[in-house]
This record gives sequence, structure tokens and C-alpha cells, in this order.
Amino acid sequence: MKTSRLFHGVALLAIGVLASCSQDEVVGGKEGRLSVPLVFTAGTPSTRTQLVNGTQVYWTKGDAISVMDEDMGKNYRFSTGGSGMLVTFEGEAPAVETYYAVYPYTEKAFYIPYYQTLSALALSADQQAVDGTFATGLNMSWATAKSSDMVFQFHNITALVKFSLSGKLLPGIETITLTGNRGEALAYGEFEWSLKDDALGARTASPSSTITLHAPEGGFKTDVNYYFTIVPGVDVFQKGLVVTCNDKDGHALMTKSSDKAIEVKSGKILNIGSIEVNGEPEDGYEVVDGTWWVYNAKGLKAWAEQANEGKTYLDVRLVNDIDLTGVEWEPVGNIDNPYLGTFDGNGKTITGLKLNSSVHYVGFFGALAKGSEVKGLTFKNAEAMATDDASYCGILAGSCCGSVTGVNLDGAKVGGYAIGGLIGSLGYGSTNGGTLEDARITGKLELDGRVGQEKSDKTAGGAVGSAVYYSTRIRNVTVEADFTFTGASEHTFERVGLLVGYMHLSDVENCHVVLVNDVQVNTCNLGGIVGEMEQVCGITASSISAKQNWADLASLFADEVYHTVGGVVGKCRYNNTVSGCYVAGVRLVSNSGRYNTMAGIVADLDEMGTVNSCYFNGMISKKENSLENRLGAIVSKKTNPATFIECYWYSPTAGLKDTYDGNEAEISEASPEYWVNYAENMNNELAKLNVGKAYEYVENTLGNKENVPLVIRKKVVEE
Repeated sequence: MKTSRLFHGVALLAIGVLASCSQDEVVGGKEGRLSVPLVFTAGTPSTRTQLVNGTQVYWTKGDAISVMDEDMGKNYRFSTGGSGMLVTFEGEAPAVETYYAVYPYTEKAFYIPYYQTLSALALSADQQAVDGTFATGLNMSWATAKSSDMVFQFHNITALVKFSLSGKLLPGIETITLTGNRGEALAYGEFEWSLKDDALGARTASPSSTITLHAPEGGFKTDVNYYFTIVPGVDVFQKGLVVTCNDKDGHALMTKSSDKAIEVKSGKILNIGSIEVNGEPEDGYEVVDGTWWVYNAKGLKAWAEQANEGKTYLDVRLVNDIDLTGVEWEPVGNIDNPYLGTFDGNGKTITGLKLNSSVHYVGFFGALAKGSEVKGLTFKNAEAMATDDASYCGILAGSCCGSVTGVNLDGAKVGGYAIGGLIGSLGYGSTNGGTLEDARITGKLELDGRVGQEKSDKTAGGAVGSAVYYSTRIRNVTVEADFTFTGASEHTFERVGLLVGYMHLSDVENCHVVLVNDVQVNTCNLGGIVGEMEQVCGITASSISAKQNWADLASLFADEVYHTVGGVVGKCRYNNTVSGCYVAGVRLVSNSGRYNTMAGIVADLDEMGTVNSCYFNGMISKKENSLENRLGAIVSKKTNPATFIECYWYSPTAGLKDTYDGNEAEISEASPEYWVNYAENMNNELAKLNVGKAYEYVENTLGNKENVPLVIRKKVVEE
């Protein structure tokens, strides 16, 4: 016999507290384990999809609940076609003594009788904002009913965090996040709820410490209440909560935080009040959980002064772009007391930085310590000039032993003894290597070598002046700048690389230089990637090419000076390796009338060096009255044992040889129509090395195919 059951339920929502009570009338009785049609008539329990007048929760048409019994794993869907405080739910379930219900309907949910626990519930950490209420299915509750009276008594699982917004930056808010100051979990991919304790169960999965609330259609509105829905894993957030308003790029516009203990329980509404999103506190900064959130130049200057008074551990997060035009700036930290903290640029730009300093390490940071971190930052139209003739200078830092990731440069002037667009010296001392990753250098870049003019070992690099000592790594850096080198007519620089001036016990990986125009510089050792590399260095999967057609890489030293010009490296000494690199669309030029040592990949290879799987597709131009010309497609001067493996070249330069010393069996002139075959040979060799696991040559289908027949890329791994 089929049974029809009528459930009456009543629930009230008090201001600030969610609570419920209900009563039911039963028609029919228990009838076996077969599913039969049932009709539940339910008043609004304390958690539903529509909040009315801030105190009452209404059912919404289409709401569905899970109905379960003690047959573990069984879950029956009941839904309503009505809206309001009193609606009916229809579905099918067995007639049993006790029912358990969960709102919203959760397909995987089931009841565990032994533990008196509802299992496989879920609350998403990714939520949609709704004006004045909360989204369908977020505010969860549970209920039980006995067959003797069929009264559903609903109880809240979730809690609400209520707030409103105002301020001039309100239209730019795309998301708002809620986070516990101690990283407490607020939502779960799966969790259990104990009916016995009416609390979070022991078994949870995929906890999330942050709830993200997405803007409603039309954006957030002024003075309208919005709600985060959370599963409180703890009753008290001991260090409070943080609410952050973010723009479309995920950058913070404003944050509201409290470090005081806050009680948040199931069934309660925590009202954190109005958040004014105007962007800039009076002091230009605020401290959130120990981190300086900096809004403008005033706040940044205040942080720098504190750091230079000894608090070099202070972490920073930029909230806005910052203009330092006209602001006097002193390098933050020095080699004896370097910056130790984390500087999070948050994708923002610092414009107009200008330094003129006599200290030994010059930059936005004087020195960055091992363990420090700088990330997500762009400098635009910056200038850093060192007046001491032994100074290391770069826009970001004079010296760096920390981690630099995602820091870009757009237009700069740098001057000193050892200079780099971003960093003067990367790595310092035998145990203090540093890293530079995921950087891009564009715009006009002037490297001024007039300071310390008489020193014989002056160094300049587009990104880094010198990279020294173990664990120093430069990865995924692109230089596409309009270079200008300033200095005297003679001996301006000992070595220049358009990426790195000088390397020692260091590595370069997946870095690329693009010549936007001709580059001319007075230097003894010139390299398209590195000027000089010494002692167990490596350059892997890197290139130099011209942006359009051909571009010159030219050394303009006086006639009596001996020098080298290499497409990748000028001088390479003591057991170094160049693997998977290419030069294309570049003409190497020398102004020397005495000694020309020039080559497509490495000009001067010495002491057990290796060049593996490289190609040159460019030109070499020499001065005809030179006393001695050493010109090579791959290597021009080779002393002591050196190794060449699967290297190829093609050049319209008349009379160009494979290398100065021969080695015809190892280095071959290529026919342009067969570049794909050469790529296969080179990739076979690369596969024997560690680099072969990460990179491969592929035929160039973009850009100037004639000048760049092959490009190096991350290896595609087939599953």
C-alpha cells in the first residue's frame, strides 16, 4: 500500500541568530522498504535560499532537500515547486521510523547510524554574491523526523558573515575574500556533521581557508548587505578575520582586518559592518597580520625608513601602483644588514624611482639576503646611479642573494662599476647564491660605464651585471630593450652581455634576447647572452634574435685592443657548457683593426668547454685591415680540449669556416631547406642531457622563418 505523508514545519530567523522550530501532522504509516510517493509540507527552516528583511528565510521555487534513513548510503531527492514560508516538497522514499534531511540536496550525502553522522556534505569556497541575501544552496541545515509525529526540527550547519560596502573604488571590485588570520578552514570539499554534537565531524577533505565571493551582475552596490557562508571548524577565530576587496586582476583594493578573537558559531550571523573602499589610509599603509599593506609613496617611504632603522624583516604587499617621482630614496638594506623579508609587488608598478648614491650596493634594495623574496613587481622609468667607483648597481638591487620572481623593468638608466638592468650582483660569497626568474626587460635601457672608468674589470648586463657562486640561477628572462651604452671611447667595459655581463659558478636557462635595433658598445668581451663565463657555468635553451630582419651586435673598441664577440658568449673559460642555444638574424660586428675573435656561438672557448646542439643563422662582419681575424660559425678560438656536438650553421658571410681550428666532423654547414632534419639530430643529443627532459627544438612557424628556422621551447610530454 502506498502511503502519503504530510509534514508541517515552522522555523524563525532571529536577528543575528538562526534558529528553528516546527510541528507536523502525519497521515498514513510505515510500509516496508519500497520507495513510495511522499509529500512534505515544510515551513521555512532556518537555512534557505532567500533572506527577507534580514530576519526571515524563505523557500525558493526549485529548492531541493536530501531525505535519508538509517539504511546507510540511501539518499532521496525531494523538491518544491513553490516559494514562500510554507511550501510542499515532493519525492519518493521508503516508509520508515526515522528520517534525516539535509538542505540543500547533496547527491553523495548519506547517514552513518553508528556515529550519528551525516557524511559527504560539501560547502564551496567559491560563492556568488546576491544583493541582500545569499545564493541558492549555500546556507546548509539538517533535520530529523520520527514516524510517530513526523516533525522536522531543522538545525543550522553554516554560519553567516554579514557586511556592506561603500567608497569610491566600489565599482572596481570583482571579488571579496574572507580569511582567518590563522588560516582556519572555512569551507570543505567534503565534510561530516555530527548530529549528536551538532558540530563538524572528524573526517573532512579539501579544506579551504579562504572564501571568495564573486560580484553579482551589475556589481556590488553601496549600503547593501552581503553574506559569506562558512562552516565554522572552530567556535573562536583567535586572531580574527580578514576581508579583502579585489579588482578584476585579483589585486587588493582594500582590506579590513581584526586581530581580536571573534566567535562564529553555526546558526549565527556575524556582522562586521561597513567596509569603505577608498584605497588609501592616512599614513599610506596598514599592517595586516604583520605585513605592511602599502598604498602610496608615503606608505612605501615609511616602510623603507623602518627597514633602514634595523627592521629589515618587515614584509610588504603593494595595494596600488606607486609613483616615486620626486621622492628621495635610499637603498633598503646593505651588505652587512640586508633585507630579509618578502616584498610582494602584487602585480603593481613603481614609477619614477631615482637614486644617486655613494654606497657600495645601489638599487631600490641595497642588498637582499639569502631567504628574502621579491615578486610580482614592475619598475618603470627608473634611474639608479652609483657614484662610488667600486659600486654594484641595479634598479631592483645592488646585491641579491634571495629569490626574485616576476620582476619586470620598463625603461631605465643604470650607472656604476658592475651594473645590471635589474641586479648589480646576483649571488655573493661562497654560500649565498641568488635566483632571478620570470622577468622581462623592455623600453629604453641605458647602461652608463663612466663611473670607475679606470678599472679594468667593469661589467654590464641587460638584466644582471654579474652572477656569481653556487646556486645562482637565471631562468625564463626575456630582454627586448632599446640599448644605449654610455662611456669613454676606450675601455668602457671589460665585459658586456645583453643578459648577464659575467658569470661564475652559475647557470642560465630558457632566456632570450631580442634585438629591437642595432647595439653598439665599447667592450673587450661581448656576448649576445653573456659577456664572459668562467668555471663550471651553463647556458641552456637560450637565444638571441632580431625583432625585424637583421640587427647588429657591435663592439667599437679602439684598434689596438684585443677583444672577442660571440653570438651567445664572448669568452668562455674553465669547463663551461652551452647547450640548445641559437643565434638568428644577428650580424656580429667588430671595429678592431688589430685582433678580431668572433663566432656565432662562442668566440673564445677555453679549458674543457662544451658546445652542444647549437646553431648560428647570422652574419659576421670584420674590419679588413685587422692584423689577425679569427672567425668561426660556431667557435672561433679554441684552446685545450673542447667538445662540439651536433652544431650547425648557415651564413651568407663569404668564407666563413666552421671553427677556427677545424673540427669539420663535429660542426656542419646547414642547408636551409633541411633545418627540420638538423633539429631531429640536435634533439637526439639534447635527450641525452638533463636539458633534453625539458626543452626541444621545433620548426618555427611564427615570426621571421628565414632568420629563425628553429625555436627552442618547453618539451611537450605526451601522456
